[in-house]
Amino acid sequence: MTKGFVIVSGGDHGYFPLLEELCLSVRRLDPEAPLALINGGFDEAQLNRCAELSVQVTETKWPTVFSEAKCEGQLRLLSNMWKPHLNRLFPDYETVIWIDGDAWLQTWDVIPLLLSASNKKKLAIVSQANRYEAQTISMRWLFRKHVGQPRNILLKNAIKARLPSSIVDSMALRATLNAGVYALHRDAPHWARMQYWQDECLKRGRPFTSDQLAMGIVCYHEGLPHETLPEWCNYHSDPWRYDTERNLFVDYGPPYEPVSVVHMAGQDEMRRVPATTIDMVDMNDKPIKMSLRYSEWPGRENSEAASRRMV
Repeated sequence: MTKGFVIVSGGDHGYFPLLEELCLSVRRLDPEAPLALINGGFDEAQLNRCAELSVQVTETKWPTVFSEAKCEGQLRLLSNMWKPHLNRLFPDYETVIWIDGDAWLQTWDVIPLLLSASNKKKLAIVSQANRYEAQTISMRWLFRKHVGQPRNILLKNAIKARLPSSIVDSMALRATLNAGVYALHRDAPHWARMQYWQDECLKRGRPFTSDQLAMGIVCYHEGLPHETLPEWCNYHSDPWRYDTERNLFVDYGPPYEPVSVVHMAGQDEMRRVPATTIDMVDMNDKPIKMSLRYSEWPGRENSEAASRRMV
C-alpha cells in the first residue's frame, strides 16, 4: 500500500544529538508524521531513543560499491551518499522529504510547500541565492583584471570533478541548490539521473558535495524541472532575526515570515556545543545573541509556532 510522505535524515553516532533534536522538533508539531533515520553507526542507547520517538531506523549498506570505496567506509558519509538514492530506500512512500541532521523544524509550513512542488514531479528545493547576499558569485581576475573567471560553488566542484566542458560551462554563474532540505516524488525522473551523475562526480570529485552537484547538473544542465521555495523553508545563513515576543526565528526582511526550517550550515562550534551563540537582531534591530540549537530555543513550548500546521 502506497503511503504519503516520509521525512528522512541520517548520520553517525557523533551526529546523533543533532538528529535527536530534529526528531523532537518534528514530533512537537506532528506526533505521528512518518520519520526515518539512516543509521550511520548509532549505539544501543541511541537506537532505544529512536524507538521512544517512534522513529524508523533504516539499516543499510552503501548505495554503490563505488561510493563505499570513495568514502573509504567512513560511516559519517553514508547518509550523504544515499541522498540521490532515497527512492530505493523508501519505495512505499509517494514522496521523500530530506532534512539535514543539523536542521530542525520550527513550524510545519515548509511541509505542504515541499509536497506541492514534488507532487508535480518537480524537485522542491531552496536556492542559496537570496535577497540578503550583496555578492552571490566571486570572480577570479586574470590579466590585470581585464578577464574574469566566475568562482561559484557548482562551477568549482564541477571543475574539481573533471566533468565534461559542456557541463562545467553550464554550471558557471548558477546558484547552488541547497541539498539540506528537498523533496521529490518517487516517480520523478530526477532520481535515476542524480544517481548517475553522483557516480560520475565521485570518480574524481569530493564525496561530500557530490549529491548537491548532481542535483545542479540534473536541474541546470539536463533541464529536469525544479521549484525553488522561499528562504524561510531552509534558512541557513546570515543575517538572522529573532522575534522575542513570539519566540520565533523569522525571515530577516519584511514580511518577517517565521522560519520553518532552521539550518545550522557552517555552524561547526554550535553543532558541537549547543550553548554557542551567534549575533543577530530582534524586531527593533537591537543586537542580541542566540543559539540556533533546538535544545536552546526558548520557543519549544510556543503554542503559536506549534499551531502553524497547514496539513
